[in-house]
Amino acid sequence: AQCLVGSEMCIETAALLTKYPNVKGIFVSYSTPCIDVLQTVKALGRTDIKIVTMDLDTTCALDMAQGGNIVGIACDMPYAMGYGRALMAAYACIGKECPGYVTSPSFKVTRENLLEGYRTSLGIEAPADVQAALNGDNQRRAVFSRPAFFDSNPLYGTATRNEVTQMSETQTAVN
Repeated sequence: AQCLVGSEMCIETAALLTKYPNVKGIFVSYSTPCIDVLQTVKALGRTDIKIVTMDLDTTCALDMAQGGNIVGIACDMPYAMGYGRALMAAYACIGKECPGYVTSPSFKVTRENLLEGYRTSLGIEAPADVQAALNGDNQRRAVFSRPAFFDSNPLYGTATRNEVTQMSETQTAVN
């Protein structure tokens, strides 16, 4: 299969599916590499392969809305995570001890609750293309681009006080 992006994930996915042609499902740890996996699966014409990923992304959601390969998305609640991290940072600033493990709620998104998933996870309505696809308008197809929405987030709901301090120092150095 020709990878449109030529990424390592495209190459690895094509190699995996060449070596194991009976694969029927793939889990991809988050949405950015999932787009490459989806692109490769589609380039190979493998409509039989189901994909599950994490993090709500427009390209992945559009494929799901169109009844494509993506059948499940594990979503977190980034605003709850941000609140928790801000609270941990505040605790660190005043010397208050933080719990050793902090997380936020997560939930599964399928085609049936995709619109609610956008509202719950991101606090917004689903993009118009996703809504149209759910209503049967499949004129627009998923565009394979590489969103950077979650790329810079080193932790997903877990951090110790020291990690929060390191993240703050790193962020300050970057800015």
